Amino acid sequence: MITKQTIVNELDTVPDFLLVEVLNFIRAVKNKASQSAEEFSVIQGLDRDMRDRTITQLLESFKTDEISLETIDAEVEDVRAELYARQTAS
Repeated sequence: MITKQTIVNELDTVPDFLLVEVLNFIRAVKNKASQSAEEFSVIQGLDRDMRDRTITQLLESFKTDEISLETIDAEVEDVRAELYARQTAS
């Protein structure tokens, strides 16, 4: 089993310039990981915004004053009745 003391003893034998390089490498990897998390978060946000914008544009393209709620309700009821008739016929 590797203990903290074993690591300290091993580090005493490593030249200082190498330790500095290892620490710089660890910091660089840590910074890259946090950047990746930030980039992922930004990409997720942009993706969400793009979906919202697309849905809004789609809804706007279907928006009309020509169809009333009563007409929509009647169409929905007709489709429901037709589906029910198919199910009971089967």
